[in-house]
Amino acid sequence: MNNANPIYHVEGEDGSFLKIFESGMQFSPPVYVQRYRKVVELVEGLGPDNIGKVADLGCATMKLFPYLRSVKGIEHIVFVDKEKTLLKEYSWSVMPLAADHLVPRSLPLQVSVVEGDVKHWDSLLANTQVVTMVELIEHMPESDLPYLVENVFGNIQPILVIVTTPNADFNQYIPNMESKFRHLDHKFEWTSRQFQKWCESILENYPGYTVSFTGCGLGPNNIYCTQVATFSQVFPWKCQQRVHKEPSQEKMPSLYNIICNIVYPVDQRSDQQKAQDEIINRINEIQRMVKKYGIYGTFVLPVEREPCPNLWTSMVREEGRWWEKDRSLKSGDVKSQENSKPEGFTENLEECGRDCALGLENLSLSPNIEVHDEDVYIHEKDLREKILLKSWVSTLGCSLRSFLESEGFDIRDTGNEGWQLVLSMKESSPYDDMQDDHQSLLTSPETKETFQTLSKTEISEESWD
Repeated sequence: MNNANPIYHVEGEDGSFLKIFESGMQFSPPVYVQRYRKVVELVEGLGPDNIGKVADLGCATMKLFPYLRSVKGIEHIVFVDKEKTLLKEYSWSVMPLAADHLVPRSLPLQVSVVEGDVKHWDSLLANTQVVTMVELIEHMPESDLPYLVENVFGNIQPILVIVTTPNADFNQYIPNMESKFRHLDHKFEWTSRQFQKWCESILENYPGYTVSFTGCGLGPNNIYCTQVATFSQVFPWKCQQRVHKEPSQEKMPSLYNIICNIVYPVDQRSDQQKAQDEIINRINEIQRMVKKYGIYGTFVLPVEREPCPNLWTSMVREEGRWWEKDRSLKSGDVKSQENSKPEGFTENLEECGRDCALGLENLSLSPNIEVHDEDVYIHEKDLREKILLKSWVSTLGCSLRSFLESEGFDIRDTGNEGWQLVLSMKESSPYDDMQDDHQSLLTSPETKETFQTLSKTEISEESWD
């Protein structure tokens, strides 16, 4: 299909495109990805202070979660669907990853997976700022839509409501479409005019909202594959200040059933504690790299991102000496510290690989790290300006020197009323001890015997349970 000439080739302003062939069509990115990205874009438009809680009604397999979890300001996501078996099967997809435990979130996040009928109110939906209904309404009988509308706009009363649904106007471009609708479970598929008419009828009953229309998956003649309606409260700040009034018992024929409720790990440290830990980590990183690789001379330590990236060097070793790239030269040129280029320097540069071949633009960040008698000396200015982020130093709660001295680091005064941080390479760090213990464990006779035993063990299918 991809090698044939397309009947239609449509490109969007965002770089997306659609190719329609006789045998099928290709969206890039896939239209479902475009839908989720559009939802996130609209949610982020509220601003992090106005989001708080999001309810995804008709969530199915919760594929929206990977896109919502990184949105700043979301503290609680409620996924609601009536298919209990489906929710249980895919509840793993909203569980914290290993990285969420290693690097906890700075802001809290709670995820609730709930079995329930989206037509009915439940207290779990109280104080929801955003409601998303991604490809939901076409799976419901049209006779049920008034109850859904009443629950969302009358009971939940969110600041923002996002509704997506297939655009029947696009169906004429789908090759070999034999059925009436795109999916066997669809009860209807509206044209853009029918969808807009339904949305406008909602405003007649709930005048506190406005609606705007857009779409995903741009097709021929500016017809979208998916149409999107965004309902916004006219006075959203009143929604934040109001006390939510729960509907009467008559509107609650059944309670929602919580499948799982997950609270993500949160970094409980204060800003001061985070700054202190980052400074210690950065200094320990320098100490480990110098000791492990024997790198002496000038280091490139990019500090524009957190957490800090790997330690890189712009030096190349040649006959026991380190040769430095001169940033006054053009890219690709090299010059030694004695202003003489040694023979064979280029070959050694290639052998050292990526670590020694950084662009010259990074050299402006290079602090001067001196090594004498297995001790590493870092000047205060370099430490403060080129190794540590300014935000770390400014939130310490004390001077940088006082903090380092309190942590047991060796600080020595210099003659120009400054000071140096001294890192000793003679002493082993807990990191080195841990590496040695790990290596000893792997090479021990007991470990080898255990691996040999496991390799001979047959695992039956019954034992998988």
